[in-house]
Amino acid sequence: MRRPTFVQRANREASHSLAPTPEPLRSMIPTRGELARRFVGLLLAAAAGCYSPNIVSGGLLCATGTSACPDGFTCVGTVCLRPDAAVPDLVQDRQTDTPPSDHPAEKPPSDGSGDGPICVLPVMGCTPQTTSGCDPVCQVGCCGSVPKKCSVAHDETIACLPLQGSATTWNPCTIQYYDQANQNDTCTPGDICLRPGGPGSSGDFCFPLCRNDDDCTVPYGSACVERPIGGTDALQHTPMAKVCDVPFVDCDPQAQTSSCPANRPYCYLYTPNPTTKADRTVCEFAPGTLGNNQPCMSARDCFPRWTCPTGNVTGANVCHPICDVATNNCAQGTHCVTNWGTKYGYCISP
Repeated sequence: MRRPTFVQRANREASHSLAPTPEPLRSMIPTRGELARRFVGLLLAAAAGCYSPNIVSGGLLCATGTSACPDGFTCVGTVCLRPDAAVPDLVQDRQTDTPPSDHPAEKPPSDGSGDGPICVLPVMGCTPQTTSGCDPVCQVGCCGSVPKKCSVAHDETIACLPLQGSATTWNPCTIQYYDQANQNDTCTPGDICLRPGGPGSSGDFCFPLCRNDDDCTVPYGSACVERPIGGTDALQHTPMAKVCDVPFVDCDPQAQTSSCPANRPYCYLYTPNPTTKADRTVCEFAPGTLGNNQPCMSARDCFPRWTCPTGNVTGANVCHPICDVATNNCAQGTHCVTNWGTKYGYCISP
């Protein structure tokens, strides 16, 4: 289950599926019996070489078969029209009419083209978890006259934002109006562009939006976490979005030697697997800037080769150097906490 990258117009009833013909127009249209009698008359007249019919545009019903209308006419709705004739009001109204009540999703006004509203393709097999507004994971609820995607706005609300690009997961993107109320980005629907290094840094990348870990286990092999949308304001609030974090990979957070991709070269020790307690490591886009005993929310906040233990553990939520459980290779005067992971721990003072 993942993200769509295209838009489509919402299905409308075909323009040729017309409402019952109004009585004034019905009286102008000959019945099939009358048509048959006229056809016979035409044949007789043609045989005599003395008749050239003058068919009124809109005066004949479309026939069945390959030749719905005479030469020089086109079937529009249920009537035959000349190409240069105005489309009857009945057909125009039907082309822009409101869909039936069982048509899915919202019904914004037509953009005047005669087609339905433009919608991002929803994620197949995804069940929306909202009864109002839009769903950023399933990508439903943002039909309109221009393409829009459901995303997280700078104020942390779920909103329909103009679709500005198609950059894909973990790839570079552009943030428009960074850290402002109208912040938007060029990621594909279902992703949001974040700046892992924070304000003042360079490098923006697309992250998939999520609701819980189930949205991230497949296909990303990661966890659903909160990451900053912008910088910290004067009230010490940092706007956040729930996204699938970078995937778990096997790398060495102490030696910093690994097969991390070029755009994510920093190996970090993540929180252990909550079930098996096995170590988990990730490759990050940007290095952290916090050191010994400085408050942190995640390992990525700290310097490389450091981590941020969280939960009900000793020395939680501050940065600590990483240590090897087997060798207890901490600096003099500190020791390795060995009950956090299986291979790696962190150094703290006695």
